[in-house]
Amino acid sequence: MNGPRERFLLKEEGRRSVWGSRARFLGGAGLLVAIVEAVGWRLGGFGPPPPGLLRLFAVLVLLLLLVLGAGLHTKLRPRHFISVDSAAGTVTFVRNGAVVRQLPVSEVGPLRHIVEERRVRRGKTHRLATFHVARSEPFPELLLHESEDELETRRALETHAKMWRVPYVKPSGEVRTPEDLDVPLFQRLGIDKAATTALPQRPASKLAVAWKEGGYEITTSYRPVFDRRMIAAGLVVPPAVAGWLFQDALRTAVQEGPGTIYFWAVAGVGVLSFVPGLYVAARVWSRLHRPPSIRVSADGVRFRGKSLPLRSIEEIERVRGAACRLVADDRLVEIDENFCERAEHEWLHHELRRLIIEAGQRSPQL
Repeated sequence: MNGPRERFLLKEEGRRSVWGSRARFLGGAGLLVAIVEAVGWRLGGFGPPPPGLLRLFAVLVLLLLLVLGAGLHTKLRPRHFISVDSAAGTVTFVRNGAVVRQLPVSEVGPLRHIVEERRVRRGKTHRLATFHVARSEPFPELLLHESEDELETRRALETHAKMWRVPYVKPSGEVRTPEDLDVPLFQRLGIDKAATTALPQRPASKLAVAWKEGGYEITTSYRPVFDRRMIAAGLVVPPAVAGWLFQDALRTAVQEGPGTIYFWAVAGVGVLSFVPGLYVAARVWSRLHRPPSIRVSADGVRFRGKSLPLRSIEEIERVRGAACRLVADDRLVEIDENFCERAEHEWLHHELRRLIIEAGQRSPQL
């Protein structure tokens, strides 16, 4: 087994590292100020410093060096961490600078992808953020990665799962073996009879699949219901708010007439206030009168101008807030929740996966 030696800090070391970072900052900033003061004294031509001041300066520099040294010590000599040596195939747990346990690397698996909701401070307020966390399931203190970027966490999990030869558990509970990772969907499920067998459609289905110009197209005739009150509010509320905020300016512009720049500036603000509502209305009109389609061909999958090559598609997931989602290493493409009726989401998920497998198998060059 070939791979680097990695070190993952434990919570205790994380708190210690915070104090170490502060010590390095204070020590480094203090020494910089001291050097600037010494150079300024010398260039200012003040002569030799008094012995008392020189001793005080020396003591201050010594204290700053001690603070900086303590900060560097916490950085270079952690006391609470987990060391993973992929080449030797071992995992070493270190607490208080002493080895407390050593295991084969295979025992840290499976690795789990966890989704957590956290309150994150933003200025004087807080916001609710979704974090994607990669941990060892048997040893939760082994934190591999955490980020608000789901793809970053997925890549970290897949990299370590393949390096350590351990399974990877998705948030849905599905277990992926290291051999399956980074394998295109059409190769991984090409011999799965359940995945390659077409499912019957619902009676009066709004979805249709047709062969067109060298590929399949999934079209929809479903017309979702939009809240007209929200659309009307988007068209009325922003102009009303703009008119109330700039009523004095509006009154002045009307009095001065269209012959002034001031009038056209106010008119421009008025026109811009209609843009949010018109944008929403245009999107609703486009969805109702020009419904989207999904194209599957040897070139890949294309939806709403977004495309994924077939070899990059590793899986298709069912997720909240979307009909389904295509997953690649560097991109996620979601099929809109209102692409079809909710009752047809499962069929769409299965059919899209089946067509991707068929397209991949039809193209030997892939």
